[in-house]
Amino acid sequence: MKAMIHNSYYRKHTYLANLLILVALSGCHPCSLLQCESWITATAHIGKNNELIIDIPEKYKNKYIKIQLMSIRKLNGNVIGSNSYWSIGSRAARNIYEKTNDFPIKYGHLSEYMKLDIAPVKITNGTYTIIGAVVFPENSKINSYRLNGKFKFSNNSIENIDK
Repeated sequence: MKAMIHNSYYRKHTYLANLLILVALSGCHPCSLLQCESWITATAHIGKNNELIIDIPEKYKNKYIKIQLMSIRKLNGNVIGSNSYWSIGSRAARNIYEKTNDFPIKYGHLSEYMKLDIAPVKITNGTYTIIGAVVFPENSKINSYRLNGKFKFSNNSIENIDK
């Protein structure tokens, strides 16, 4: 029982630490560590095998995209609920210039370059938000972007919502 309480405590604080890192790296406020170059839209759709797929429509403009942090949360009205449905981050030892893409990504899937912060919860009818940070490494430059998306899930169909 103590191990379960400790694990829950650890996960909650790890998630909060990751959110603080995301804010610090966002570049969209005075305390940012990196300059915010832009926002980029994330979308959702249902794949061939009825799985939820998260993608970036603009990904074809860049060769490689790396997830630094991504979280899917259910909205309660227009307010983000207290439950995260899935949260992942990049492993610290990852080579940011490696020639791989993280998108599209299946809900609940982890590549060898990612770590799980919050295990995926079954998606139920409702409105969800996708937030995070991604980087596009180009030659010796790294362009960072805030990831933002919103979608409505209803009876195994997806409607992306413009913010």
